[in-house]
Amino acid sequence: MVNCEVAREALSARLDGEAQPVLAHQLDAHLRGCRDCREWLIAAAAQTRHIAVAGPQRGPDLTEQILAGARARAAGTASLWWRGGLIVIGVGQLVLAVAQIAGLDFGMVHTEGHGAATGAHLLHESTAWLVALGVAMIAAGFWTVAAVGVAAITGAYTVALVGYVAVDAVTGQVTVSRALSHIPILLGLFFVLLVVRDRFGSPRRGRGSSTADTAIPWPEPGRRDHLRPVNRTAA
Repeated sequence: MVNCEVAREALSARLDGEAQPVLAHQLDAHLRGCRDCREWLIAAAAQTRHIAVAGPQRGPDLTEQILAGARARAAGTASLWWRGGLIVIGVGQLVLAVAQIAGLDFGMVHTEGHGAATGAHLLHESTAWLVALGVAMIAAGFWTVAAVGVAAITGAYTVALVGYVAVDAVTGQVTVSRALSHIPILLGLFFVLLVVRDRFGSPRRGRGSSTADTAIPWPEPGRRDHLRPVNRTAA
């Protein structure tokens, strides 16, 4: 006699095209007398046909989404460096301005008739510019929406300043130390342009979330498990 457990194991093997653990005529005889096994066979056969028609399921291609997340993380790290550099340069501008307020002239000489001779009002104007640019750079580092305006002002000032320094250097009206004191302006312009490019020249990232934190919809497996493993063959 074939019991239901062995019969269903044999039926599963028959559906999968594998060797049956009992003889075919014994299995057929059991089916004729067992209604439960006949119903089980009908359900198993229907499931097998459904899977055969559906075929293997192909999940969505997540390559671009994963790469976009990696690029967003890299861009975010670079942006922090640029903004940090801009803030540092802005602080440097304020330090230079405070030093001039304290009386340091950074290479301005006191010789009569020399083009670099100290002028109180000229020094005050220069100090005011340093204060304004320093505060603006710090603001752009913390609030990047202000970076475009800071870039425009700093760029115009830098062009004019470089022109004057070049002319004064040729005519001997500026000292080397005074010319070098303008390097932070150039660095500030460089960093603020990077901040502008990061904010307005690249795809906008969503507020309050990042691509790296977005849940990825992984596909659910659609493979049918084996109904019952068969490790024995008919004697």
